[in-house]
Amino acid sequence: MKQSMFKTITFFYPSHVLGGAELLFLRLARELSEIHLSKVKIQYVDYEDGYVANEISKSGDNINLIPFTGNKPLYFSKRNLLITPLSSIFDICRHFFGGTKILFWSIHPIGLKAMIDIYSKNLTGSNYNIYGEDLSNLISLGGVHFMDGPNLDIQKNLYEFEISNRKFLPIFCRTPLIKKDYGSNSSPKKNISLGWLGRLSTEKVTALANIIDHCNNYLTSNTDESIDFHIIGEGDKMSLIRSKETVSNLNLRFLGTLSGDDLDRYLIEKVDLVFAMGTSALETSLLNIPTILVDFSYIDIPLTNRFRFVHESVEYSVADEYHDENIYPHDFSSLMNKIANGNIENDAIQGLHYVKNNHSKESVIESIKSITERISLNLNTVRRSKFGYSLIRIMVRSLFYNTKRWLKI
Repeated sequence: MKQSMFKTITFFYPSHVLGGAELLFLRLARELSEIHLSKVKIQYVDYEDGYVANEISKSGDNINLIPFTGNKPLYFSKRNLLITPLSSIFDICRHFFGGTKILFWSIHPIGLKAMIDIYSKNLTGSNYNIYGEDLSNLISLGGVHFMDGPNLDIQKNLYEFEISNRKFLPIFCRTPLIKKDYGSNSSPKKNISLGWLGRLSTEKVTALANIIDHCNNYLTSNTDESIDFHIIGEGDKMSLIRSKETVSNLNLRFLGTLSGDDLDRYLIEKVDLVFAMGTSALETSLLNIPTILVDFSYIDIPLTNRFRFVHESVEYSVADEYHDENIYPHDFSSLMNKIANGNIENDAIQGLHYVKNNHSKESVIESIKSITERISLNLNTVRRSKFGYSLIRIMVRSLFYNTKRWLKI
């Protein structure tokens, strides 16, 4: 990154929870702070008791924390680069002022849609494609980048924007200090240990429920085998999983939240195969653990679905949306047979090499350096777009109705 371009680089993603996005932005902020040292100041906007704020305070990182209250305006000059998820675009229009340049990183395929639904719920005649022209403009100014093919395609179909190339800014993850060692041979086994790593949120919990259904179905036909399923993660949909019925030879183990070295050691010691999406799938692959990249879905996934390993994804995908036409190479029984017969190590090795080659922090940071040298998108352009106007209309309408209620008219 040219040192003369920016005096500060500021991250905006206030959050109280631990998730893949929080880890991604924290790790990137840390990497840039170590690269630039005193030449460029790295800043992070978070709640005073936010997850990232707490992590930065505990570790003593060379990152300036800016408290976010939602009430105090934040001013940044044109010598600042603001890095934030695309889904934060309304918050940027609402809370930020000045001429800062902006890099919107689209790291969730429906994150922006969810925010449009919130901010446009009081507007009539609002179609998602009304934002397409503005998104096309923001993309052409180098200010919007997508993490993978599904992320781009889902939103391109939704908003009908134009994009001239299919270049991606993939997410990256930490490199663990340890990895699984299979020894000289992998012996057959009757007791299989599976793992789930990820939040139990609306779009993810259907994949986990589907895997449990597959386990029940498989073990009903293979009564001499058993499965221990280690579920790592928490979320507001936990009750859906705890309430699922299981066969007697399926044991669900709920571990809650594990992170860092504790997570690495547990997975290496306890788990033969992990099911995950997003950053979680990349991190387990780097542990040399075979990892299945599952689809996200807002509806139940039928038992006719099939599976793919992380290294079998395309266009940097870390999760596709489930569709019947998603044709993947492996059925559930074949995966269990690989483990039972001791033939799973090669898939672990391929996954490890794939993530090293495509999602390393070094390659992603080099991409960010190249991107930031060409960004011409600034805050004023974003505020003049429909994203800014929609926010203004909502704020004015909210003020109008609140005034009517106060005046009782």
